[in-house]
Amino acid sequence: MEIAEHIFHFNDKGALDNQSSATSEAIYEHFWDSLLDNELAQEFLPAEVFNVRNPYHLVSFHPTYGAAILYKTLDSLEVFVRTVGLDKWEAKIHASSDGRECYAVPTLEAPRLMDQGPFPTHLLNKLEEALVQALRESEKNTGANRRNTPGNEGNQKTPSFLNEKLDQSIKNVVSDADKQVIESFSGNGSTYGGTTDVGLHSGGKQRNTAAPLVFSVVSTMLHLAGRPGN
Repeated sequence: MEIAEHIFHFNDKGALDNQSSATSEAIYEHFWDSLLDNELAQEFLPAEVFNVRNPYHLVSFHPTYGAAILYKTLDSLEVFVRTVGLDKWEAKIHASSDGRECYAVPTLEAPRLMDQGPFPTHLLNKLEEALVQALRESEKNTGANRRNTPGNEGNQKTPSFLNEKLDQSIKNVVSDADKQVIESFSGNGSTYGGTTDVGLHSGGKQRNTAAPLVFSVVSTMLHLAGRPGN
């Protein structure tokens, strides 16, 4: 795979619209391999940068939803589960001749982080399977099959939607013994609105997410490494 072709836009080629998880994984591995092999980087970057990846048990890329899921090891029994979205929306209110107006604009400077909290390590395989199944079921909920009820709301191509399905999957796979661990995290179960739809747009092109998602994940890892306890 020519990594550069999936990261940079070349004038003699069409606009990028890559939403392949395999591409995200390849770029992610290439980034860390290149960094670790770069003598100049080792000379000028802090040593901590090269260890940023180590605590992460797993990174699961979902570029078709513009998001990735990070599983960071807490100890031998638990991982911390966090969804990273490509961007977020910010609501603003301003005065006009018609009075106060509220509107939302995308904030692209930083990824959207949605925390699920601690999760038992021994249930990770079940969680991944449950999430895959939940997303498959969502793909069926289109047109007349959509309902305004949990699990039947369609298949929205947003980080918020992926995080919602992750939340539902977590609740479906935990045993009674593990529920106390899950429910002890106050942020679990919160809903998050306002993330960008990365599906087809009016121009007929899906949003290019494979490479930008990797950058969001790496940026998040570096940011959290500077915050003790995260």
